[in-house]
Amino acid sequence: MRWLLCALVWAVGMTGALYVASETKVGPLVVRLSRNHGVHLGDLVAVGTAAAIGVAATTAALLTRPR
Repeated sequence: MRWLLCALVWAVGMTGALYVASETKVGPLVVRLSRNHGVHLGDLVAVGTAAAIGVAATTAALLTRPR
């Protein structure tokens, strides 16, 4: 059950990060992908935050004992 919850945390976090990346243009442009598209600093912050939460959930799942 804890692994299912961990997978859910990752899925929701990364879906949220992709939504932020697709809908916002926060911060300076870090990488230009084409004339109309690029990676903004806010996109990197969103993905980094989601990844940190996912790593925390995975670490908690690894370090706790099931009852």
